[in-house]
This record gives sequence, C-alpha cells and structure tokens, in this order.
Amino acid sequence: MDLFKKSLISNKNMIHKRIRLLLSFIAFGIVFCACGNQSFFLDSDEYITMSSQVSGGYPLFLFATRQVFGEDNYLSYVSLLQNCLAAFAVWFLAEEVFEGFYPQIIKYVGELVVFAPFVGTYFMSNNNVVLTCSVLTEGLSYPLFYITVGIMIKVLRSPKNIEYTACGVTGGVMILVRPQLAISFAVIAFACARSAMEMKKLKMALIEIVIAVGVILSGSLFYSGIRQGGENILNSGTALTNLICISDSTDSALFYDEEAEIFRRIWIKAKENHYLLEGQEINPLERAITIEKVHDKLKTDVIFSCMYDFAINEKGIIGDIEQSIALKKWINDLRAKLFWSHLPGYIWNWIGLGIVGLIRSNAMFTPALSIISIVLYAIYIFLLHKVKERDKHTYIVAHIVLALIVTNAFGVATIIMCISRYMVYNLPLFYCSMLCLLYSLVGKEGENGQNCNSNTLLQ
Repeated sequence: MDLFKKSLISNKNMIHKRIRLLLSFIAFGIVFCACGNQSFFLDSDEYITMSSQVSGGYPLFLFATRQVFGEDNYLSYVSLLQNCLAAFAVWFLAEEVFEGFYPQIIKYVGELVVFAPFVGTYFMSNNNVVLTCSVLTEGLSYPLFYITVGIMIKVLRSPKNIEYTACGVTGGVMILVRPQLAISFAVIAFACARSAMEMKKLKMALIEIVIAVGVILSGSLFYSGIRQGGENILNSGTALTNLICISDSTDSALFYDEEAEIFRRIWIKAKENHYLLEGQEINPLERAITIEKVHDKLKTDVIFSCMYDFAINEKGIIGDIEQSIALKKWINDLRAKLFWSHLPGYIWNWIGLGIVGLIRSNAMFTPALSIISIVLYAIYIFLLHKVKERDKHTYIVAHIVLALIVTNAFGVATIIMCISRYMVYNLPLFYCSMLCLLYSLVGKEGENGQNCNSNTLLQ
C-alpha cells in the first residue's frame, strides 16, 4: 500500500512538473508574440558587426544564427531561441530550488519569481527593455546564469560527475557571453569545490574549472579568428569611463606626447557635454546615478570617438586590427595613471555604485523602495541567523546567494555602472532563498507526510 501511495505521489509530481514546464514555455511564447520584434540599443550594432569592443560569446551566437537562418530573418530566430532558452532556464531553476517542497503551489510561485526579471526590466529600466526580445547579451546570459546556478544546487544536493562537467560548460559559455559574470562563477565554483571536498570529489571540481576556462579561451580564439583578430577593448574602456568622470584638467600633466593630447581632447569634449563630476559636491549614491546617466555616451561618443579620430587623422592608422591594438594601448595607459591619481574618488564612486547595485538586486532604486530593500536584507540576515543551528544546508545555500549578490554588485561597480539589467540576475535567487529560510523555520508537512522544509534542497 505504501509502495502504491508513493507511486501515485511520484506520478502526481511528474504531472505537475510537466505542467510547470509547459506554463513556462507558454509565458515566454506570449512574450515572444507580444515583443517578438527585436529591440536595438546603443551597443546592439557592435554585437551584430562583431566589433572589437565586445566579448565574443553573443556575437558568435548571432553569427551562428545568421549562418543557419539567413541574413533576412535571423533576428526573429534570435528572439525565438532566446525565449526558448529562458523558458527552460526558469523551469529548471525553480524545480531545483524547490525540489521536495510541498504543497505544489509553492513551486508554481517559485517559477513566477524566477520569471520576474525577464519582464521586470521592462518596468525597472529607463529604456523599457524586454531582455529575451532584444539584441543584448542579457538575452542569453540571464538563462545561462540560472541554468548554472540550478546545476550548482543539483551538485550540492547529490553530486555526480556529469553535473560538474555541465556546470563548467554552462559557466564558461556564460562568461564568454557576459564577462562580468566571471566573479559570480567564481562563487559558484567555490561552492561546488567545497561540496566536492566533502564528497572526496575534488578532482571533478578542478575539471569543472578547467572546462570553463577551456570554453572561454576556445570561444575567444574562434571569435578572434572569425573577425580576423583585433583587441577586445570593452572592459578596459568601461573602467576608463568611470575614471574620466572624476578627472580634471590638471591630469594632462600625468601623460606625455600622444597620450597627453588624447586625454586633453577627451576631457574638453566631456566637459562641453557636461559628462564630468568635477566640482560637484554630492554623496556617493547621487554620484552613482550621475555616472549611470552619462556612462554610455561618454564611453562611445567621447572616449572611443576621440581615440578613433586621433588614430585615423593624426596617426594614419586605418586597419581595424591596428586601430583596436592602438586603442587598447591608449586606454590602458590612461586608465593606469588616472586610477592611482584618483584612487580616493574612484573608491568613493565604487562604494556608491555598489550600494545602488545591492538595492537593485532585490528592488527598484527609488527613495521608498530603497528603504524596503534595506529592511528586506535585514530580515534575510535575521532569518539566516535563526536557521544557522536548525538547518545547516539551507544556511549554506542562503550564504551562497548572499555572496552572489554582493560580489555581482561590487564586482560590476569596479568597471561599469550597476543598472537594473546588470543587477537583477540575483533578484529571484534572493526571494527564493528567503522563502527557503522561512520554510525551514515553519517546517510544513509534505504529501508524503514527512517534514518538507528547505533542507530537502541539499539532502
């Protein structure tokens, strides 16, 4: 009789699991039908043209889709593929997070929470972006991140060799698409390595890291080969942008010859367009918001524009490869000297950007919601403390989520601004983890009559 009952419960669980998968695809089907026309943004053209200013993962995806479906209609297929991958990722992460949870309604709620960032950015961002229907890296990096986290949870619960391999592959592709997620993958890899040490499978954790590095290097080399070489100047350019914001006219004395002339041109143009923070006595949060408003235009319309103009008109550098190499050198030279000259101001900005990033990891950045965000973090930490002795496994998972939030916010703040679409990766993890903590304390009974708190995540 018990065997029959368990069989019925298993069948019922499988039916609910399939229903949730279907609902996820229906939800993203509606998104695709409503917003299927691709949205283009400031850096979209750089991915399509395989620019040296962007990382290779997303341009390679666009290139492969273009080769398969043709030049005319491939962007519609890009949107379709992004929505399909997101549908699977939402379902997969929700299933892994709430494995063993009852009643079933909590799993449906969990799926809705994971779905939220994909449409939430339409309301949270200034340009009303729907990620899966846009030519942006986030169309791929969001689902890849959730799949990687889901695999990590699977590893922590019952580690198998294939799962370490899968985590390395998805993590490597994720970083190739969105390099800023490297620090998040470091947290994930550390969590997997910790679990591997306890299970005496440290070799598999090392293989996971090697696979991820291999995917990144091979993808980067392939991208470089397709676009006939050139230097990727994206990350160094974004870091320099934040430093230009806090520079002043006397900084030209830090440089010699061509670097001094390039800086002078950049600074004058930035000053004319009111892109500098010079002389503005404002707190870190206001500085962070000001940087956000000017960052993209300062980087593209001023810094890169002045450098390309100098390369072509003053140095006679015409070739794309030669230009990217020259820009990489100038960017690195300017960044290195400005960084040490303005280290206190840079740290001040970094703190402000990081705090904004923390707030945007669980709420919108408004005066009222910022207070609610802080209260939610306080509740989260309180629940974390309460669970410490009662449920060690949930305590570990909640710490990993908190580490992902903090490292993403302050990691991104080191090189760029913490806008919503960079921060809400961890929003569903925060609320799902909080729900796990609450369940661990409440200890509901499941369909099999056993205590079904969030400890089942890792058992």
